[in-house]
Amino acid sequence: VGYAASKFEIVSFACEDASRTERDFLCECYRTAIAAGATTIGFPDTVGILTPEKARDFMKVLKDGVPNLDRALLAVHFHNDLGLAVANTLACIAEG
Repeated sequence: VGYAASKFEIVSFACEDASRTERDFLCECYRTAIAAGATTIGFPDTVGILTPEKARDFMKVLKDGVPNLDRALLAVHFHNDLGLAVANTLACIAEG
């Protein structure tokens, strides 16, 4: 029996603790995941170390370094250790 993918299939990929991952390697992981069929790419800051400026910078890096990013949804996940989770989320939205 073969497997037929549904147009409603969701495949999510996230690098644990992406905010501390080397940026070139992170982009390579996301490019590969999308090419393999990921429909959602997660960017987690699981240690809550980012500021809004750094979060925005990461979004720029991903937009520039993952040319196939337009084929997936981009989700962010921020822990609130520094009280900046909402501010970081809004900075990412503002970056597009």
